[in-house]
Amino acid sequence: MEATLLPPPAAAQSNRSDPGRFLAVSHDADRTGAPIGLLAFLRWRREQTGHPVASVLRSAGPLAPAFADLGPCLVLGNTWLHRTRAGRRLLGRLPRSVADQ
Repeated sequence: MEATLLPPPAAAQSNRSDPGRFLAVSHDADRTGAPIGLLAFLRWRREQTGHPVASVLRSAGPLAPAFADLGPCLVLGNTWLHRTRAGRRLLGRLPRSVADQ
């Protein structure tokens, strides 16, 4: 799967040359503790500084649009299971309920 760049909001595009830019990296955008905490911090930072926040997400999830609302957001794609031949072979041997997670 190719990396997907979500378009930033119009407000973030005008501040791209601003030295207050910030890059956040997260392993995914699921509704779990770390991504929710990071998103809360990024929202707070955006409120305090007004600067856009760029994000890199290893995999997409339900919070990806919220990250994209704060600034440019790059979603790298699925895990190695989907990107490599060995991973795809392993996925083919797993029960469907496990492979779809």
